[in-house]
Amino acid sequence: MKAGLETVKNVVRNVLTFVLWILKEFLTMPVKIINGGGWPKYIFIFIHIFVAMKVLSDVYGALEAVIAPIPTIPELVPDQSLRYVRDYTSARAPAVMLSKEGAEEVREEMTKQAKYCAMLSSEQRRWCESFTNFDVLTAYNKFRDLKKEYCWENANSNNWIETKNFQLRYYELDEDSYYNYSPTKDMPEYGVTYSMQSGAIRGKFNADPALGEHGKPWMNFQWGNYDHGYTKQTCKFKAEPEERGNWYVERVGPFTNRNIGSWHNIWWNAFEDFQDELEANYVSSYITGSLVSVVDKYHNIIPFPPLHYHHFQLFFVDPLQQIWPRSVSLEAETLGDDMCAHKGLGPLCYMKWLPPGWGVNAAPRYFVDSLINFVTPPHLEDDQEFWFEVAIALTDNKRVKIEPMTVLPFMTKDYYGFMPADSGTYTVPRGTDSMVWDTVEMPLSVDLLWWKWHARYDYTSEIWIVEGDGKEIFGFDQDPYIKYVVPMTPDDVEGARDDPSGDPMKEFHNDIDAYAKMRIIVPSETALPVKARYLDLKATPMNNIEKAKQDLMQRFHAYNKRQHDINGKESQFIFKADEFEQFHSPVGDDKEHLWTHRPLSIPTRSSFNKGEKFTVVAFHRSVPHICGDNCEDSKQQVRLHTILRAEVAVRDPVVRFLLGRTGRRITYYAHYYGLIILTFFFLLLTFLIFGSISLYRQGKCVPTSGPCAFGKPPVVYKRVAVDDKEVEATLNKSIDSNKIHRVL
Repeated sequence: MKAGLETVKNVVRNVLTFVLWILKEFLTMPVKIINGGGWPKYIFIFIHIFVAMKVLSDVYGALEAVIAPIPTIPELVPDQSLRYVRDYTSARAPAVMLSKEGAEEVREEMTKQAKYCAMLSSEQRRWCESFTNFDVLTAYNKFRDLKKEYCWENANSNNWIETKNFQLRYYELDEDSYYNYSPTKDMPEYGVTYSMQSGAIRGKFNADPALGEHGKPWMNFQWGNYDHGYTKQTCKFKAEPEERGNWYVERVGPFTNRNIGSWHNIWWNAFEDFQDELEANYVSSYITGSLVSVVDKYHNIIPFPPLHYHHFQLFFVDPLQQIWPRSVSLEAETLGDDMCAHKGLGPLCYMKWLPPGWGVNAAPRYFVDSLINFVTPPHLEDDQEFWFEVAIALTDNKRVKIEPMTVLPFMTKDYYGFMPADSGTYTVPRGTDSMVWDTVEMPLSVDLLWWKWHARYDYTSEIWIVEGDGKEIFGFDQDPYIKYVVPMTPDDVEGARDDPSGDPMKEFHNDIDAYAKMRIIVPSETALPVKARYLDLKATPMNNIEKAKQDLMQRFHAYNKRQHDINGKESQFIFKADEFEQFHSPVGDDKEHLWTHRPLSIPTRSSFNKGEKFTVVAFHRSVPHICGDNCEDSKQQVRLHTILRAEVAVRDPVVRFLLGRTGRRITYYAHYYGLIILTFFFLLLTFLIFGSISLYRQGKCVPTSGPCAFGKPPVVYKRVAVDDKEVEATLNKSIDSNKIHRVL
């Protein structure tokens, strides 16, 4: 017993001795390094300067937080008035005011929407209310009130700027002209091409070295004209709550042709009057809200119908973005299926009002690209005037607490549509049942905040997003699920058109593979140079969509049974969109034709991990009530989107850091001052290397060899004596006195 206690005491004593020795060495290390001199001293000082700066910064931040707490974005005071809501079930919308009965229908629809939002997770519920229900109504009411007070609606306001003769590209086309794929130079649609748009968007910010000569901005590129007769009006005012920053609002017009079948394509550089201001602070700025829409003379949003938003995008032209052409329309776009229910808030849901505390990275420059078309006849008793209007709420207050979010798409990416000329669409055959699919891999670990389907419902029967690889689950790419491929030919290479440098695509006319690699926005194994890739179900034993779905579900259940027996893990449907007529509504007296609003879909899970695979499956056929009775008679190609656009919070720590203010600043300096930074570190490294060589030649040590190595006597950083006997005597004296130390 006594011996055991003694053993324990010795162990404790030895542990304490070792800990005290480590502590002593740690405390005396700086003194040894400083006294020793040489290059370790300089490295030590260099590192500790940065450490000291970080400590001082943290102390200053802590004191600032105590004296002036970090502001967060508060909620707006609820305002559920329907004063700006119109009757969107009327064929004359938005000219018709809400009746008492109509207001009751809006309230009922909002109650239904609230029940839907309540079925989601707590964070998703906030986004649901902010984008589609009570919160977006409050935000829109406040926005309209402030705009009425500070902008062009107020004749006494001097808070806005009016510009004539600005750079504008505007084409007005009819239905046949828009779908003319072989225009001649005398036709206005000749210039409607993404090869031209990419040069316009790039501007001075968008050289892309990955594309070589083809990625450089077109310095002499001229698009649009200045002598057009249209007006640009720009306004800036403080947002409410003020922690959201400032609203920047701009509109272009007036336009008047609302004839059915008229298409309007417009580009302009947005917010040029505030360019210096936006560019100066963009690295640390966030967008907290936006509204991109077409408005009538009285500032009301024109809904769908009568107006179909093929796309209306405010591009964030940001050199720090990694997606070609370094421009995205995050949280600032409106598409044809963005409406809330016609009996509810309708086009007010075009507003993106991010929940308090969330933001999306701002950009130094903004560019508008819109293509709209009128789908119902105009009512001549109503004013025909309309304007294209964009608005962003932007905060550059570096102290406001913002959590950055981003957008990821789940999509069928297995198509030629990644070529910009096709606007990210793919084609399927007309007059038959068909399907497409693709397996996508999550590039990041994310939490799902909100989502939006973007699809052509008039030619879509159902959409699935399934957990796992479709090849393993459904047997895709094996008989009978082998897609038919329509290859691309040299005739499909996009011509120069308005590119002033000649035909930049000439070298690709005989090299389709190289053309695809150069033009595809997001390179992938499946993004090959093909014009179409689909499965015609009538050419298979299934014959139609119903039998194909039945077969796929049998394969799905069989796969899950096998997986359950092996490891207990089964696949599941993440999303399923079908019964499209449930989120389509009649408008006016036409009860046969249905118009799109947002589907109410619920995901089965909300967290996704990097590397996980998901399979997107889309089934296509014409839907008469949506497509129209003459849908199959059209001569146009069936060009489709199938995208689930998801707002996400990134969980990957590195990516999350880079989306934050500090990460953006580091990325900014690395992007613009990378050569200077590399030069500095190269000179520092050169100094250390040559300094070490110099010290060594003078007889001073390096820590891994010579008398500085572990177990050698403490003769560090002493000039080697000329007399070898003196050196030997010094070494022997040190050894005899047991003064051997670890040399640092």
